[in-house]
This record gives sequence, C-alpha cells and structure tokens, in this order.
Amino acid sequence: MSCAAAALFDPTRLRIARQAAMLRKKDLAERVGVSAAALSQYENGGTTPSTKVVGSLALALGVPSGFFAADRSLGEAPATTAHFRSLRSTSKQERDRAFAHALLTWELAQVIHRHVQLPNVNLPRDLAVQPDDPPHVVEAAARAARSALGLGTGPIPNVVRLLETRGVVCTRLPAMTRRVFAFSCDFPERPVVVLSTERTHRAAGRFDAAHELGHLLLHQDEEPGTHAVERHANVFASEFLAPASEICDLLPCASTGGSSSN
Repeated sequence: MSCAAAALFDPTRLRIARQAAMLRKKDLAERVGVSAAALSQYENGGTTPSTKVVGSLALALGVPSGFFAADRSLGEAPATTAHFRSLRSTSKQERDRAFAHALLTWELAQVIHRHVQLPNVNLPRDLAVQPDDPPHVVEAAARAARSALGLGTGPIPNVVRLLETRGVVCTRLPAMTRRVFAFSCDFPERPVVVLSTERTHRAAGRFDAAHELGHLLLHQDEEPGTHAVERHANVFASEFLAPASEICDLLPCASTGGSSSN
C-alpha cells in the first residue's frame, strides 16, 4: 500500500474487519505490534496508521491492504439495526461478527451491481405493525404480503429464491453460532438476510427466511430483539408459509375425537 493510499485509510473498515475476525482490540494490537490505545485511535479516526502498520493489519485480518481504502462504499453505510432473535442469548462479539458479515455482503452486492443488473428491491413497504398489535393483525399483514408478492395459494417453492428475486441479498454465515440462526439488516438500497449453515433442516431454514422477511416488512423502525417483535415475526412466518384458511380443513378436529390443532 502506497503512502497516498494510506492517507485514504477508512477507520470503519478496520473496525468491521476486526469484528468479522472476532478479535478484540487488544488481541489485534498484539498481533500487529502496537498498543491497544493506538489501535483505538486508528478505529476512531484520531490517527492514521503508517503504511507498514496498514500492511500488518491486513496480514493479521486476512484482507488485502486495499481493503482499508476510504474511497469505497462501506464507509457510507449508516448504523443499520440488525434483527437478532435474542440480544440476551448472543454475546456482543457474536453480534458484531454477524453484523460485519452482513455489511461486507451488502458492500459486495453494491460492487457487483455496478457490473451486473441485480433485481430491483420490490417489497411491500406498507405493512408495518405496532409492537402491541394482536396476532390477527400480523396474520393479516402476512396474507397481504402473499398477495403483494403474487404468491396466490399453496406452498411457496423456495423462500430464499423469492427474496432474491425481490432484490434481497441472502447469504449464509459459516460457523456463526448456535444462538444466531438468522438475522436481517435493512441496508440502504438493498436489504441483507443472513442464514446459518448450521440450520440443516429444510423446514427450519424456510421458517428462518420467512421470519426475517417479516422483520423487513413489519419492523422497519422497531427496537430489535424484543419479545413482541420476535413473536410478531414468528406469527408472520407461520401465516406466510401456511395460511390458516388453506390448512384448517386438513387438520384434525377436537370435536371428532382427533388431536387439538391449538
């Protein structure tokens, strides 16, 4: 990396690369041979690392030196909220790593879109609900989403493919954590849904994808991770994948001696 390139150093890129590698500041500082205070200054933009230090950072984080250049789109991304299933059951380090992966995926999509025409984002944006809305309101939103997406009746062949045809970028995070099966980020211009490679059951994977679609459509401004928000996303996914009106006649009825369908 030249001295001129070092002058373009983007501190946001250093922080995101460190979080993606699940390294604490003091651990990365030790690998690079600088103090933890110096590394904090690099990430805060207080000082710019030398060309030599930039090379060491790149080596330690497994990225090319040019990754840190400030003339690319990553530094323009706002602090988008990520919808995790439970903020209490995941550590901050796990969430930071997962969000960094989503942000880098968003940037890659931005770069690809300069050369390849990706599907335009085409999602119904008028289905937001309030945290205290009852389940039937969320179920109605799920049915409205099916209608707006032109799904008609019957099973959805492939939920991930549906999201991708509507402009949502879907990716999988290897060896994420058993406490983070999926999450979503409504980034500018193109949302990102991250699914876990550890979720091997197809039905569970379909539900995860539908759950995250629920967040994108229902919770554009809501605080993530709350019981109400997560409950809504579960209700949305259930009704979106299997509308009650289409399956109720196929379920056993308690009045005839069958099992209850509660």
